[in-house]
Amino acid sequence: MKLNSILFLKFSLSLLLFLLFETEIVVGQTSFVEVEPSVNAQQFLSPHSSENSLQTGQFSFNIPLFNLESQGVDVPVLLSFNGGSVSNESEASHIGLGWSLMAGGVITQVIRDKNDENTTTSNNIPWQNQQNYLQAKWQEQEMNIYTNNLFDQAMSQVIGFDGEPDIFKYSFQGYSGNIKYLKNSSGDVSGTLYPDKSFKIEKLQEGFKIVTNDAVEYLFTAKEVLVSGSGQISTSWFLKEIRTLQGGNVIFHYVDEYSYNLSDKISASSYSHYISKRLSRIDYDYGYVVLSSSIRNDMYFNGGSSDAKRIVNVEMFNNEGLLIKGFEFGNTSYFSNADPTGSNFHNLRLKLDSVKEYGPNGFFKPPYVFTYDSYFGLAKTSTAQINNFPLPKTSWATNPGSLAVVDRDLNGNVSPRIQITCISPPGYPQVCIPSIIGFETFQDPSAGSTLSDFLCLTKVVFPTGGYETYSYSRHDYSFYPNSTDTISPNEYFSQNSSIRGKRLQNKIIVDNTGNVQIVEYQYFLHDNNYGLVREGTKAISSGVLVNPAVLSTTMYKPTSELSTARLHASRHATNEPQNGQMGSAVYYSEVEEVYRTGLGLTNGKNIYFFEKMYSIPAENYVYLNYSRDGSYFTKDNRLISLPNTKYGKEDGYQYLDPLVAGLSDQYFTYLAYPLGRFYLSELRAGRILKEVTLNSNGNVVREILNEYTPADGLESTIYGLLVKKFDDNDYSANPNPSFEVNRYLISKTKVSFGTVRLLKKTITDYHPTGTLIKENAFTYNPLNLLKSSSISGSEGVPFSTHYNYVNDVLFETQSGLSDQALSIKAMKELNMIGTPLQTSFKKGTILTGGNYSSYKLLPNGIVVADTVFSLEVPSVGNVAIPFVNNTGQVERNSNFQEQKVFISYDENINPEQIIGTEGILKSIIWGYVGQYPIAEISNAEINQVSYSSFETTDKGGWSYSGAPITTYKTGKKGYNLSSGSVTKTGISASSSSPYRVGFWAKTVSGTGSVNVGGQSESLTTVWKWVEKNITTTSLTISGSNIIIDELRLHPEDAMMTSYTYKPLVGMTSRTDPRGYTVTYVYDTANRLQTVKDEDGNILEHYEYNYATGN
Repeated sequence: MKLNSILFLKFSLSLLLFLLFETEIVVGQTSFVEVEPSVNAQQFLSPHSSENSLQTGQFSFNIPLFNLESQGVDVPVLLSFNGGSVSNESEASHIGLGWSLMAGGVITQVIRDKNDENTTTSNNIPWQNQQNYLQAKWQEQEMNIYTNNLFDQAMSQVIGFDGEPDIFKYSFQGYSGNIKYLKNSSGDVSGTLYPDKSFKIEKLQEGFKIVTNDAVEYLFTAKEVLVSGSGQISTSWFLKEIRTLQGGNVIFHYVDEYSYNLSDKISASSYSHYISKRLSRIDYDYGYVVLSSSIRNDMYFNGGSSDAKRIVNVEMFNNEGLLIKGFEFGNTSYFSNADPTGSNFHNLRLKLDSVKEYGPNGFFKPPYVFTYDSYFGLAKTSTAQINNFPLPKTSWATNPGSLAVVDRDLNGNVSPRIQITCISPPGYPQVCIPSIIGFETFQDPSAGSTLSDFLCLTKVVFPTGGYETYSYSRHDYSFYPNSTDTISPNEYFSQNSSIRGKRLQNKIIVDNTGNVQIVEYQYFLHDNNYGLVREGTKAISSGVLVNPAVLSTTMYKPTSELSTARLHASRHATNEPQNGQMGSAVYYSEVEEVYRTGLGLTNGKNIYFFEKMYSIPAENYVYLNYSRDGSYFTKDNRLISLPNTKYGKEDGYQYLDPLVAGLSDQYFTYLAYPLGRFYLSELRAGRILKEVTLNSNGNVVREILNEYTPADGLESTIYGLLVKKFDDNDYSANPNPSFEVNRYLISKTKVSFGTVRLLKKTITDYHPTGTLIKENAFTYNPLNLLKSSSISGSEGVPFSTHYNYVNDVLFETQSGLSDQALSIKAMKELNMIGTPLQTSFKKGTILTGGNYSSYKLLPNGIVVADTVFSLEVPSVGNVAIPFVNNTGQVERNSNFQEQKVFISYDENINPEQIIGTEGILKSIIWGYVGQYPIAEISNAEINQVSYSSFETTDKGGWSYSGAPITTYKTGKKGYNLSSGSVTKTGISASSSSPYRVGFWAKTVSGTGSVNVGGQSESLTTVWKWVEKNITTTSLTISGSNIIIDELRLHPEDAMMTSYTYKPLVGMTSRTDPRGYTVTYVYDTANRLQTVKDEDGNILEHYEYNYATGN
């Protein structure tokens, strides 16, 4: 053999192996890899609740930044840390790795198989809504086994359309959950939010609109897309705008930035990339927030305007452009890999070192300072992960691979295998030729290094002095996903190094005076006496491995049987759990929280017993449309279920079904792992079943038992099918078969929806003198709104509250509706359904009281409160639910008595006239663009009063031509009468009904006088309260070099209290009906510093001192 022939053979075989391993050689869905949103979107979905963190052993930390108060809605802005789901593949957010900037919100779509957006109607995907679709199609084929290929046609439809439903999630304003997204037979889209079923969702051309149950609209129209050579697809929609019935408006501005998907390619020029969103500004009714950015070195960039950036500070301003406060993010350093490979953007991850608050005058508070412990074995890309049996890089982070069956010989050994045959042609170097005749294990180089990846926050120094330190230990577990399969005792500790991430072991809290408290955490099972359960000397972990380590498989064709597809068990990332990016691999069912003093003395402990988490593997099947008799095939119809053993843990398991075994030429078949993904019951997350408190002596002092919605609150399920089709014809024996001999590997997955609610909480307190038991019970309506709550003590008589909502009101007619009925109808249409319409209170069976609220519809279509009624007549029984009768009138319990009436509202939908319980009219004047009440008047109508402190452009019912000046008694502005008189007309005053005008006044210099409707008052340079009665219908206030402030007018028998404010900071003064003023002074950081009385005497004073953290 010539050398060039040998090299040609070597090249040909290598190429053949490459093609066998790298190409798809069967018919099926093209890819089971999920398309996920960018890190910019995923930061909103990170777990941030303390309950979930405790159950997974993670530490979460929040820093409130701002609360943006708009008309009808508040928008919180905060930083949040959780490092539990960080892995070597994780990208850092704009703030830093593990940190999320929670401002606004997002709707995300994880695309599985094909994009749900492209599905025309539900008729194309019937399997998604039919639990027994496979069995039904098998039965249909059974009835027509020799006349057609109905099952093959059904599977071809699955392969051709969309096998699996996509996963839609939402997170905004503290709400989060899953979206059941469906298209009906006409192609119309509908959606239900879980757990927030009382919200409405609507598909828009550019995104989605969610209407919360208070009728606030959230528009998610800032679209993120993933761009690749095959086009672009939407993966997320960021919150763009918030609209309220009160006219409030919040707008989120974003900058497009490129974020590269580093999953498969080597050349940066061929990366697929996200066109994602970076928040740059928030405009709201009373101000705006600006987020500044700068370059970062941990993500691919080319110097363009769309490069990914880090956010370096965030600042809040009022509408006048004045800085209220800001925060500076110290994030100039990076986490790096233990073995860096490639460019910086492969290996670096942005680190947040500090957060420092500052005020309008440049005053910086002491910062939050953060210290971490971390390890990352490999780069974020696949460039350092070379495997002869490649699966997509994220297949273990998000989705198992595509095949589930491997062949075994009679001894349980995997077959076939790769064998290297070396030959030495005379006169030529030895040539080794690989051939696939058996199996040879390939160890993924990433399997060992990524097991130890973790990110832990180890210390936080607080601005007020003091600090906290945190130490961690490795995860462990004793249970597999179904919570009942256990591992052997000798594995309890041997397996804990095979899970990425760590769990919190203890926390040391040191305040700014040096006092120390220690909190320790243990994650073991407890016996009935709350001692640890042990196997010998080893405590048994309560951990459940919900994302197990499994064997992956790769499909190939043996060189000797080119017409036969085989499956190869490749250990690509098989030693580690398939950690989802937003989830934890281990959930603990029992967590002990031990409190100690700085000297180590026990101060008692809490033990939390959580609902055991579990994950369910997909249902897997082999379907054959034939039977085999030697080399002959006959038509058949066999749907064979493949059972799971411990999720791929038992390598020696043999499945003895003869037909399946026959696929391997009489070898047995081993189920390595499910074809489809595990389904994690997220509804169980954070559910505390029992909480026990023990004192320092180990005695139980409190026990709390919780009961939740049964059956995990499951309400609906959508199913998916993953299908691989194999052509099993033996063309060498029969080149022209009489029918197509097909085999299918099928996996049925599911996505479930539901809501879990707390139904009962029983609190038992143990005292030396006896036991006290308190029970709280709750019920909910179909929209998951609270229907009733009750509390009962040891005496056994429950006190209960019952709620009825707008949707509970039935209409006997839709015509001739009264104003009250029209308002209820409008509330339903607007989705203003979350506030109880009627509330009743009971003691046992005795009705003790209640409330009922009526509403009215304003001319602009806005629904506002009209009257509040109270029920104070004890009786037996229930209060009837209001309804609209056949004449269009609202009928309710006649025993409700009027308590408060909202007479009128201003243009900003603020109540301006209210009649209270005693029948006294209260009027309110609003200022600062409707943000704050600036005057409250008792016993006067709104058109009878006027008020101005000259703080804003609103003149408060007065007329004057001059501009306010910066000399003032209250607030920040006053008015000089030299620039023009102040007048008021249309006053309803008379000699029998006089009005009273009052204000503070002083001269610019020397002495002078002010004329008040013909009445004169002498003044000096010292502020003086001037008060006069008038009986005329018009009034003029004039003077030369006279400064006035706090100008008010009202009937003589009315009383007014007025206020001034520093917008977005707080109240600056309060002036009572006597003209007596209390002043509130703020420091340069906008913190309340001093409260002074009318004479400048200090009533209260606050000092903010900071200790130095260690």
